[in-house]
Amino acid sequence: MTLVFDSEKKCAVCGKPSVQYDIVSTNSFGSPDLDTRPPEMERSTIDYWVQRCPDCGYCSSDIEKKVEGSEKIIKEGGYKDTLNDKDFPELANFFRCEAYIYERLENYSNSALAMIHAAWFCDDEKNKLGAKHCRLKGFELLQKLWSEGKTLFEHKASDYALAADLLRRSRKLMVADIIAEGLNSNPDDFTKNLLLAQKILFDKRDSSCYKMDDIDKIIEQNKESDIMPDGLPF
Repeated sequence: MTLVFDSEKKCAVCGKPSVQYDIVSTNSFGSPDLDTRPPEMERSTIDYWVQRCPDCGYCSSDIEKKVEGSEKIIKEGGYKDTLNDKDFPELANFFRCEAYIYERLENYSNSALAMIHAAWFCDDEKNKLGAKHCRLKGFELLQKLWSEGKTLFEHKASDYALAADLLRRSRKLMVADIIAEGLNSNPDDFTKNLLLAQKILFDKRDSSCYKMDDIDKIIEQNKESDIMPDGLPF
């Protein structure tokens, strides 16, 4: 069961009050997507993952908490353009603004996550071009994170698996290189199978959404196929 409550909050940037919504509790049953999006009921709480101050436009997971440096960033033309971009759903723009703030502050992990959330909301709104843009931007942010010698997850192989899904869903050919890097990064058995499933789907030019529970089925159904990677044990 999901519980959401509304309350008046003061924006940490401009101090103006507004009514915002917070998740009190939720749950999830089933398998997450290959890009880690949670199953229901948590999946449908995405509307409450980001808040926007209606006065100054500050976007954050909690507008009562200020991200240091954000007061200058939200005045930039690029931020305002992102907030009002008509090519994306409104809530996706809130996530994109959150990502904008973190990117400007070189916090690429939080920026990448916010951008991936924007892609998920675009999916829900059937905005395919918006979802593709957000996934590719999410991948770009992961690359910036890697360039600093950092990773989103504990093991970089998991980062590669997420990146592979972002690129495959966006129909980008470079996904093959990312999968190869992931398989060469000493992944655990689960992550290796996840990467192999991504390769199978990519080689079939399948850009659909799949769940973690589908991994074994994808591999099993393609064991005898020519698209299976050579020299890998099964």
